[in-house]
Amino acid sequence: MLEHKINFMAVGYKIKQLRKKQGLTQEQLAEQISVSSKYISAIENGKQVSLSTLLNLADALDVTLDYFLVGVIKRQPIEQINEYLQQCSLDDLPIIERIVKIYAEKNMEAEHYKFTDNK
Repeated sequence: MLEHKINFMAVGYKIKQLRKKQGLTQEQLAEQISVSSKYISAIENGKQVSLSTLLNLADALDVTLDYFLVGVIKRQPIEQINEYLQQCSLDDLPIIERIVKIYAEKNMEAEHYKFTDNK
């Protein structure tokens, strides 16, 4: 059986990047998961961390546990789209709405044809 080793330096780097991206201090993140800020600093600098602490960090930073190991983010596509929409100006929204409506109607039409073709 192959033994896999976790790169805790890489895990710590990802935690630090996510924390900063979310505008959290080490103290704030530590408080969210009930550990000390010194422990968060140590984790971010490559200290080995328990699975339960990693799970708590994943929850606090809104990622799946595998993000720390392989880099996959938990967000749903609709959440990402909503985030993009919030960055648009009010003048952009009617255009975006028309584009979404066109795709929705196209997909509804395709579903209709699929349904009638199967009869």
